[in-house]
Amino acid sequence: MLPARVPPPDLRIALLSLASREIERRREGVGLRARLGRWVEDWQLRLDGLMRPIALPFAGGLLSAVLLFALFVPMYTVPGKTLVQDVPTMLFTEATVNNIPNFDMNEDEVLVDLVVDGQGRIVDYSAPHGQDWMRNLPLRRRLENALLFTDFTPSTMFGYPASTRVRLTIRRSQIDVKG
Repeated sequence: MLPARVPPPDLRIALLSLASREIERRREGVGLRARLGRWVEDWQLRLDGLMRPIALPFAGGLLSAVLLFALFVPMYTVPGKTLVQDVPTMLFTEATVNNIPNFDMNEDEVLVDLVVDGQGRIVDYSAPHGQDWMRNLPLRRRLENALLFTDFTPSTMFGYPASTRVRLTIRRSQIDVKG
């Protein structure tokens, strides 16, 4: 038979201390709030362990990118001059009459609605409502002949020639064009 061994004196104290900590841990960990709190602490510890090695290189990279951008951008600008000169353009211009031949008319005023194509040629014409000159055949023929030789600058839309409708007002003393 073997002799009984005597435990060391501080083993008893260590076991009592360990038992009291375990009892306290079990009392705290009983409720849902305690479990949730421990879970949140665990995740905070894990995220802190993940982010700490990434944070310093990320901050250094961001700072160096901003610094390099700030240093190199002034090299690509010309002081006192703008690289792009913004020229205002009209989005739409009306058709204008360049030349209309003379013809004699008996009326004080003749209104004609014209369709002018993108090359400045008259495609069609009509008389607005209430115009009597359409019934006057000799005046109508003289006006048609004059319109054949009328020269227009076509309207433009975004810088390209476009077809448009214009109203031509011919008076004995002047000619007005309205788009």
